[in-house]
Amino acid sequence: MGIGFMYPEERDIHPLERSQNMEIVVQGRTFSIDLLLSGTSGRVFLVTALLDYEQVPFRLDGKEGLIHQITLPEEMDFSRDLVLPLEVDIPTDGIHDFIVIAFDTTILAQPNADTLMSRFAAIGRRTRLLVGDATSTPALPLPIRAQPIQNEEEVWAIDDLWLSRAECGLGYRQRHPLSMGCQLYWDEDPKERRYPFTIWVGDNYRTVNEPGERRGIVLFHNYHLVPFGGNRFVTLVDVPQGHELVLPMHVELHDGVNIIQAFEIYEPYTSFFENTDSFVYKTTFPAAIIWK
Repeated sequence: MGIGFMYPEERDIHPLERSQNMEIVVQGRTFSIDLLLSGTSGRVFLVTALLDYEQVPFRLDGKEGLIHQITLPEEMDFSRDLVLPLEVDIPTDGIHDFIVIAFDTTILAQPNADTLMSRFAAIGRRTRLLVGDATSTPALPLPIRAQPIQNEEEVWAIDDLWLSRAECGLGYRQRHPLSMGCQLYWDEDPKERRYPFTIWVGDNYRTVNEPGERRGIVLFHNYHLVPFGGNRFVTLVDVPQGHELVLPMHVELHDGVNIIQAFEIYEPYTSFFENTDSFVYKTTFPAAIIWK
């Protein structure tokens, strides 16, 4: 599956010759662009948008909504893009992060061990919007919420993000969140509707003296954004090399299948001309929790 943006006036221009759309000066209070989706025919996507790390309604292909269901036509393949006009209203001046995420519900239609072990169940694209006079000020301040713990032995994974069971952690005599039986992919008929778990973040990729990268973490439950506390729907972490942390979380389960998935956004609000990645592809495996 693939995702991208394109200016409507450049639809007939070869992709390699189109203008950059990672950083855009927006005139007025409405941002308009074409959304590009690609994949195999028949796949069903749920498409949602974040403006400054809050899930917002937007217009896609002329329809208003918080989440849009898009089915790729039968003649689709990876050599073609489905082009969908997109518009979103922007309430204030400033630097805005705008993110579109597409969930591939075809993969998750019948959750099992094979489908849940896929990081291709969702992908996103971020662009930086400069609106009005306050184009040096991020629209949302992002305080660092969590303090990483240095692992004196070895961080278990390279620059990664996982969902883990609540009983596992980094404390003395606790099983590590990534050890066997701690990684969260599936849980059936838990004891309580209030379901606790953790998000594990680690980094063993950079050299010891190289600083970490700020990462914005967002969490979805059944394709809706979950707050980290109060009205905050994003938390910012800075994980130096050899460090790791866990973020305790919980969701209120609905009847039936509950899909939980977290995403990382590198260096929120940072200019893409500073080598920041515009694609949102670092995500946990989705977890399916069954409440009967």
